[in-house]
Amino acid sequence: MLPLFWLNLIKTISQIWALYLGEFFGLPKEKMVINESSNKNSEGLIKPYGGELINLMVSDEESRELKNSSFRTLDCSDRNACDIELL
Repeated sequence: MLPLFWLNLIKTISQIWALYLGEFFGLPKEKMVINESSNKNSEGLIKPYGGELINLMVSDEESRELKNSSFRTLDCSDRNACDIELL
């Protein structure tokens, strides 16, 4: 039994030959058809999950108020700080 690598190689080569022979003999190629999706808005963008986007960013003023009202600070490593920032 042939290893998986050789089987994939043979499959790839046979697909390339099939494309080559199809072009040589003038066989029609399959055309990609893009159907209009119902989940796009008028600008062509995908609609957000749940129906509408919500801005979760606070303004500068609210940010300052939140920082001033916080009563606890945590010391963490650079790696943990990076993880928290990504969250």
